[in-house]
Amino acid sequence: MTLATGALRIALISAPHERWVGTRSEKELAPSFPSLTVPHLAGFLAAHGHLDLRHYDLDLVFSHFRERSEGDLSLPFLDPGADGVSFVPRSPELDRFADRLVRTAQVTPADLFGLSMSLLDLDNPRGQMGFELMLGLAPALKRLFPRCRIALGGFTGRSQERIHGLAGAAAERYPELDWVVEGFGEQPLLQILDAVAAERRAAKPASPPTADRVIRPSSPVADESPSPRLVEPVFQTIEQRRTSGACLADRYSLGAQARQTLKGALGQSTMPLIFRFMEGCRGGCAFCGLCGTAVHARPVKDVVRALGRLSEKHDSRSFVLMNSCLNWSREYALDFARELRAARLGLLWTDSLDFAHLDEPLIAALRESGLIRVDLGAETGSDRLLRFHSKSTSRARMQERLRWLHQHGIWNHLNFITGLPSETQADVDETLAFITESAEQIDNCTVNRFWVVEHSQVRRTPERFGLTLGAAPIATEDGYRLPYSGHGLSFEQAMARAGDAQAAIVSAIERLKGLAPQRTVHYHLLFWLYGALGHDRKREIVRIHTDALTPREPAVAVRAAAALAAASTGPVAPPTVAPLEPLLDRVSQRLSVDARDLPPGTEVVRAEPHEDGLKVTVRRGELVLAFGVTLTRHGRPAMVRGPVLSVSVQRESGEVPHAFVAAFCRALEKLAADGTPTS
Repeated sequence: MTLATGALRIALISAPHERWVGTRSEKELAPSFPSLTVPHLAGFLAAHGHLDLRHYDLDLVFSHFRERSEGDLSLPFLDPGADGVSFVPRSPELDRFADRLVRTAQVTPADLFGLSMSLLDLDNPRGQMGFELMLGLAPALKRLFPRCRIALGGFTGRSQERIHGLAGAAAERYPELDWVVEGFGEQPLLQILDAVAAERRAAKPASPPTADRVIRPSSPVADESPSPRLVEPVFQTIEQRRTSGACLADRYSLGAQARQTLKGALGQSTMPLIFRFMEGCRGGCAFCGLCGTAVHARPVKDVVRALGRLSEKHDSRSFVLMNSCLNWSREYALDFARELRAARLGLLWTDSLDFAHLDEPLIAALRESGLIRVDLGAETGSDRLLRFHSKSTSRARMQERLRWLHQHGIWNHLNFITGLPSETQADVDETLAFITESAEQIDNCTVNRFWVVEHSQVRRTPERFGLTLGAAPIATEDGYRLPYSGHGLSFEQAMARAGDAQAAIVSAIERLKGLAPQRTVHYHLLFWLYGALGHDRKREIVRIHTDALTPREPAVAVRAAAALAAASTGPVAPPTVAPLEPLLDRVSQRLSVDARDLPPGTEVVRAEPHEDGLKVTVRRGELVLAFGVTLTRHGRPAMVRGPVLSVSVQRESGEVPHAFVAAFCRALEKLAADGTPTS
């Protein structure tokens, strides 16, 4: 029995989003968006009497440093190898960085630290770098708080076998981790907290557990019903994500016409909250691991009351609902819409819907209750392929529903999958025709390549779909995937064909919509636009949204780029690159101060026009470093005081220490933030 005393001090530390992780991460237009996992986990623990909860959101820590140009949190302990990223585990550099990160986040003592990796995709290199970072936090916390206990969880990836391996390796490599939780964390955390409470009562010296350090989904403690996760979330750091309309207008470099249209909303703020109140799916899609699972949903009246409490507590009218499929039952979705409208909360919200249980009366009710955006799984425009994979819809039905949603002013986000088993070029052509015919109703989409998903029908009975599966996941350019072959194609051939189809669909969307598919959902922007303009002005919303995300020409003139544009008039004269040299001189001076462990003096070997910027070669001692410099604003004049320098590094001779590269990049970015003239 869990002690509902709330006496234990619990600290949940969530990983930074993988976009911040790496030696050089790009700034993004969309404001930082929170993890779903930690607020719901905190709500679950609070419901069981554990009230002394703190949340340290490392995503906000990284965002604060990067977006305000107040410092740098690149990861100097990682080495960018020639074939990708190689890790330097348990290195002094990692220890120093982890210590710094704990201090920066102002972490205070706790009896149990829970490290959540839910924002990291462990199948890609950046996610793996974040994994190493979270592992490195364990010894840093033990150095600072020797008696604390630490549990690691939140593993996300496409392969359960790979997750098993990562969890076991984490426990083996880091004895400072007292527990590693592979599956859902709610029930395991209650058991862990019971153990910590018993230890504290006995006043025993802290010693690492000797058994059951890795809690796997197959163990009884992890096989709980999904329903305990459907709790009211507890937000502690959400207020830091509130963004004003004026800030969004600056962030997205909105033009004069858009600002005039939105002038009455510039003083309004937006802060989307996340909430989940149902999970599971009654569908039969063969490629999905969720389909066919039991549905658990909270009562509609209970959900609406919870939304009202959260809205009032956090002064927010915007909700991103993270349900697997709201209209798993048409009656449930309709009751929710009617109850929410009757409550007169004035909320705007988004969620996932299924084409199969969607009709016009339901769409009208959802719109009246505040629905502004839907996620819909189209997967393909081929009726043959839809039938083959047991997708309970048709091309004509999808097009009809998209028209209804569009007429009601709702934003439509579609998901496509290329390379589904048995897909042919004719199927791809059908999908392209579907997209062309429905272009006006498709506001954005995500295009993914097929992979074999855990627990899906394809994984359980591959022979039904003409596939032979490999024994274990392998690394691909899209991350770790279980290899397969079939329909006359090897795995490599199937991946290549899926990639060709993906490129064709992306190209079609870009041509038809004037903007490539956006993987990032710009929730703050969408909620602000819908709050200011409303459903009936969706065309204006689409126009402003498209303009906001359209890449701008560099705001800072680069003489070398101008020389390239005028190359037909004659050779490029040396003076075109002269202005860069004072900048490099100042970089050298700053490096000599901020990176005292580096050899003094950086000599410019040459600087020449290259693509849309400059290629600069410098020498520091015996090391030669070539890099490209592109000067842009990234559409964010409100966030930086000068141009942002994107620097790519290429080894030309010898071994270039990563510390030198990182320090050089930091110096360039700092000079840009200082407003150093560059042209």
